[in-house]
Amino acid sequence: MGRSILNLPESSTGDKLVKIHYHKYNVRHGVSNSATGILWRTAAFTTTTSNATFIVTGQLWGRHSASDHCGIYCQLIDNNNNNVVSGAADLDGARYRGIGYAGVNTEQSWAKFLLQWHQVYTGINAGTYKILIGWSQRNNAAGRPFTDYNINNTDDGRSQQHDSTCEIWELQSSQGLTNQSLSISTW
Repeated sequence: MGRSILNLPESSTGDKLVKIHYHKYNVRHGVSNSATGILWRTAAFTTTTSNATFIVTGQLWGRHSASDHCGIYCQLIDNNNNNVVSGAADLDGARYRGIGYAGVNTEQSWAKFLLQWHQVYTGINAGTYKILIGWSQRNNAAGRPFTDYNINNTDDGRSQQHDSTCEIWELQSSQGLTNQSLSISTW
């Protein structure tokens, strides 16, 4: 099911795109071997839209298999690094959904993993926020998703510098149709 948000007439009942917040980071980092950790935190972005919807997508390149899917998450935090969405940080909370990675499961220098996330946050108040990408293992044992990220030619001489990117689409909710009131049809 798609969502029309661009070039809508003023009388439209669809959500309206207010702004796209874009973040890019391209510094190579090693990843610590611990039960929890932060891979990347975007720069702060500010919304003036009340009751906004955020559609968040992003990706981060890593290398060397380590602990596989060790509780990786994508989380919306406020400017004080506090969780914005109630219950999202629970043991099996929403921050663990809509994120995953795939790649070559080996410890060779050329082995790459693409970590990708897609989250939708609704009813967000005007304010300043960040997106946090990290991991938190259920069993509190040491682990990590991969050994390095934003890889470059120091990892593999044939490689160029890789980037982490994150887009936050800020939507102003309509007074008409919502995701809940749309009917599902088959074709």
